[in-house]
Amino acid sequence: MDPEFRTPADRSFDLSLRVLTILVMVGLAGSIGVLAYGYLEPVLHPRAPVAPPQVTVAAPAPAPDPAPAARPDEVLMNPGHVIKCEEHGRASYSDKACAGGTPR
Repeated sequence: MDPEFRTPADRSFDLSLRVLTILVMVGLAGSIGVLAYGYLEPVLHPRAPVAPPQVTVAAPAPAPDPAPAARPDEVLMNPGHVIKCEEHGRASYSDKACAGGTPR
C-alpha cells in the first residue's frame, strides 16, 4: 500500500502493533533475565552448608508404681449394672455414674 493512501486509522493500528511488540519483547527479555539469575545465583554467591539440627532424645520417664493388688473378695465392676446418661437429647451408656444418669 502506498504511504500516500494510508488513513489515520491505519497509522494508529500500526503504532499499536509496534507498542504491543515492544511490550512483549521487554516481557520476554525480563523473564529470561529472572530465570537466568535464579539459575546462576547459587554459582555466583555460594553459601556455607547448613548443619543439621542437633536432636537430643530425653530418657523416658520412669514407670509409675503399680497399683496395689485388689483383694480377691472385692468386686471392682458390676457387669450387670449399666447407667444411661442423657444430656441435651443424646443418650450414652456407661458403667460409670454421670451427673444425670439413671440405672437400667
